Amino acid sequence: MENFKHPSKMNSEHGSLGFIKAESGKSKKKILDFSANINPLKYNGLKNLLLKNIDSVFYYTDTKNKKSTKSIAGYLKVNLENIIVGNGTSELIYLIAHTFNPKSALIPVPTFSEYERAMNAINAKIHFPNLEKDNFKFLADKAKKFKNDILFLCNPNNPTGNLILNREEIYKIFQNFSIVVVDESFMEFTDDEERQTLIHEVEGKNFIVLRSFSKIFGLPGLRLGCAIGNKNIIEKLNAHLNPWNINSLASETISEILNEYNRQTIEKFKKRTREFVDGEKKFMSNKITKIDDVKIYNSVTNFLLIKIPFNSSVFVQKLFEKNVFVRDCGNFRNLGNNYIRICIRSRKDNEKFINKFRDVLNELKNLE
Repeated sequence: MENFKHPSKMNSEHGSLGFIKAESGKSKKKILDFSANINPLKYNGLKNLLLKNIDSVFYYTDTKNKKSTKSIAGYLKVNLENIIVGNGTSELIYLIAHTFNPKSALIPVPTFSEYERAMNAINAKIHFPNLEKDNFKFLADKAKKFKNDILFLCNPNNPTGNLILNREEIYKIFQNFSIVVVDESFMEFTDDEERQTLIHEVEGKNFIVLRSFSKIFGLPGLRLGCAIGNKNIIEKLNAHLNPWNINSLASETISEILNEYNRQTIEKFKKRTREFVDGEKKFMSNKITKIDDVKIYNSVTNFLLIKIPFNSSVFVQKLFEKNVFVRDCGNFRNLGNNYIRICIRSRKDNEKFINKFRDVLNELKNLE
């Protein structure tokens, strides 16, 4: 293919199919994107809500995001003084870095790369303790060996899909740090959300809990996330927040979705999502575990980590040539170059993936 570029060379961590099309020459419609960890189900009426609010783009939103903040606070059942809204959780990660300017950070790996990038942006010294190889858990005792200003925990973790610490274990170590950032972007996919979330545990503690609306509502392009913390922490973050950081279309749309009259509908949608994702994970796991030399890891999220017997870069390229795009995990610290990550899609798409996955495995085995 004349315009083909290896997918691992693209900036494709978040499934940017528009970018993939521009770089590879492939049509978006032809590619099955298993790289983006967003909800395979669509919240009813989303397109109509976007169209209904499209005229909002002709006006400024308020500089302090009062409307969207109130709606999100109501949905999460937290006080207004305990929440700040951001242009995705990524903006908030960098906001935390520049607000508190920690000199050192603890980031258990493998995990989401933006924590490291944010710390590098302020020249913080970073320690990278490894998660356990067999189950990707973080041993709480490891945290006590380091004296760091800030701890980043992705919980559930990306790319491994598991809870690296439960809530009780986090309680045991949070006092070792000035700030503990717990990224719960995928928490709403778990069956144990109410028991494991920390969003209602921030008063009197140094937690900053991140939540994303890209994942559960399937709205990555609107760029919406929030941070929950005690009043003092949120005031400091607000003092460093850029004005108009949320666009008016995002603000109006999320405010309507999270309207108090929609709460029962949202809970039903989340329940249906969990049931669907759990069913498809079982289907995928049952099929993949029967394949020799392949290991699939348990996940409480909407994605799965798979260990393969070949170089992940080569494997991803072969799949991409068959119009299947997955996340090459070769650039995650402490993971190695033989892991890929896939999201859950429809049964039809998942069956196609399994067939293409087997085809690539057989092709590479025949080359040995």
